[in-house]
Amino acid sequence: MPALSRSRSTVRPHQQSDDRQPTSAARMYDYFLGGTNNLQVDRDAAAEGLRYDPDLGKIAQANRQFLIRAVRHVAEQGVSQFLDVGSGLPTQENVHEVAQSINPGARTIYVDSDPSVLPQAEALLVGDEQTRFIKADVRDPHGILTHPDTLRHFDVDQPWGAGPVLRTAFRARRR
Repeated sequence: MPALSRSRSTVRPHQQSDDRQPTSAARMYDYFLGGTNNLQVDRDAAAEGLRYDPDLGKIAQANRQFLIRAVRHVAEQGVSQFLDVGSGLPTQENVHEVAQSINPGARTIYVDSDPSVLPQAEALLVGDEQTRFIKADVRDPHGILTHPDTLRHFDVDQPWGAGPVLRTAFRARRR
């Protein structure tokens, strides 16, 4: 997959396969963006998806470019708080990096419920006091908005930019 420009986040070489790990939509998305925080099981699932729709990688790249443009535009309007719901793994040109390139004091909260995301996200965000990552479910907006980290990190009297940009792409079909 062609990669976007690299971010300031530390990126590890491709992880070795771990048969005990289930496929992760967050790690598949990382793979489609040219990242290296994914496992063989994710790359295999991505390859299967590409057989079904050869444009999946292009769709992921376009989605990321849209997110970058949207965050940049909102930050340029003076918004300095960003809530990225269903964020997946920090990968390339993350919300907090784009927002902080406009306003170094911008604050970001990433939200995801994928258990494989939280440990990696926290490790990649070490030292950034403006950015938090919380484990919460996109289907529970009240839980997200009342999460202690959200309440401590955001000023409720100031505007927020919120973005659940790619929430339906990896949803399993209901039968």
